[in-house]
Amino acid sequence: MSNWIAGNRYLSQAEMQNNVDILYDYFARRGWQKQSMAAMFGNMQHESFINPGIWESLTPYSGGFGLVQWTPYTKFSSWAGSDWLRAYDKQPQRIQYELDHGLQWEDYRYGTATPGLTFAQFAYNENPGLGLPALTQAFMEHYENPAAATANLAARVQYASNWFEYILPKPEPAASTIPIWLLFKIRWKRMEL
Repeated sequence: MSNWIAGNRYLSQAEMQNNVDILYDYFARRGWQKQSMAAMFGNMQHESFINPGIWESLTPYSGGFGLVQWTPYTKFSSWAGSDWLRAYDKQPQRIQYELDHGLQWEDYRYGTATPGLTFAQFAYNENPGLGLPALTQAFMEHYENPAAATANLAARVQYASNWFEYILPKPEPAASTIPIWLLFKIRWKRMEL
């Protein structure tokens, strides 16, 4: 597994690929579909150059921060703890946490092409009628929620298409295994209820 490439700077294509490899492994292990991941990566490229250490406009402590440019940055920093500035592995964890707890995904203030789509439906692509452009737009509208003037959907879709081609041949990572003792513990806890 690679290490994150990060800093308050723009990343090269090779550096972004390194970070996408890390993100792909994380989200694929959690059941995210490739088109959904590519749609998110296309948005991340537009927002942060897929850089977990970048500040909005390269201005520290002003505006957004990280892979998805959490705005205000305290959305991430307050959750991640005292080492949040270098806790790059916590950024995909935060996105998954937001999915699992119904956070961040909301209606787009300028209207939406995918009303009623949930974050889980997006991540696990439970609506097979949505192709990559629609998924990219859905992540932009529901998750990023940019000002209409700064959305630049066409660029996000192109980035997403490029990332889809990059991750398409990647094998699915092995699922995380749960120790057998933990499975029994869970089973017994359920029986006690």
